[in-house]
Amino acid sequence: MTGADRLSENTWVFYLWRALFRSLFRSMGLDLAGTENVPAQGPLIVASNHRSHADPPLVGVVLPRPVHYMAKRELFRVPILGSVIPRMGAFPVSRGHPDRRALRYALRLLSEGEAVVMFPEGTRSLDGRLREPELGVALIALKSRAPVLPVALQGSEHILPKHSVIPHAHPLKVRVGPPLTFDDLYGKRGDRDSMVEVGRRIMGAIDSLLDPLVRPRPPGSHRRAC
Repeated sequence: MTGADRLSENTWVFYLWRALFRSLFRSMGLDLAGTENVPAQGPLIVASNHRSHADPPLVGVVLPRPVHYMAKRELFRVPILGSVIPRMGAFPVSRGHPDRRALRYALRLLSEGEAVVMFPEGTRSLDGRLREPELGVALIALKSRAPVLPVALQGSEHILPKHSVIPHAHPLKVRVGPPLTFDDLYGKRGDRDSMVEVGRRIMGAIDSLLDPLVRPRPPGSHRRAC
């Protein structure tokens, strides 16, 4: 069964949660730009900064095509949530060590022409600063040769602050940039330096989409990537 087939099996669940979250985010004042950069079809890696538990549904509802998510394995053990998120396109990934099963599944989805959402930082940034990217997104980008769509989120950290389970209303801004490809690096798939460079370019593209007045100053040299 393909990834598209799995989403089709749960069409009503997918579109129901999508409609609910879209209404919620729009009611808060959603400022969205750049969706014309989203390829209508074909394999796509969506790479976003990560500030809140609200980020996965936020990215999902602003894109004009169905997406799949890498989600930390612990979420699949949460009562109710664990049985719902697979029906919304999520699949588990173990953090802290390479998860070859999740890697293979992501590559399979991309080979089928699906879109996969990933958060290069690996975990939420609690202070809003861009974190150094992990190598997983770069590895998948180099192996699949799928374009990478940079997405920058602002304001989501105020919707679900740390230790909060009830959403708070707050204006949101989402910017979608042009897809990235790495033609000069595709021949070096196992080269760590190439993966580091891909991660640098991805984070640089995300950084360039953030408003200058609120753009967090990253600890590395992401800003030189663009």
